[in-house]
Amino acid sequence: SYLDEDISDKLEKLDGVNVKLHEENCKMCKKCLNEICMFQAISLKDGKINIDYDTCKGCGLCVNACKFDAITIEYNDETIQNVVNRMDDLIEIKEL
Repeated sequence: SYLDEDISDKLEKLDGVNVKLHEENCKMCKKCLNEICMFQAISLKDGKINIDYDTCKGCGLCVNACKFDAITIEYNDETIQNVVNRMDDLIEIKEL
């Protein structure tokens, strides 16, 4: 299901996350289109799967839905550090 616009507009893409579409692997099963993307970043355009990279937040739900490795996600060291920092912030908040 899609996220409420008020919420999705506030979520930012994590730095260093790169989602990539590999058209050569796509079997057009359309699993990624069936309400997988909370941000509506995946669509069918000219008979092909299309990812709007400006809308994509890099959550990875589409990667898990695709069984043909047509959509992959890559993280760099900066991403891992950002995740650790966010978790530290959450732990500090919980401890208060």
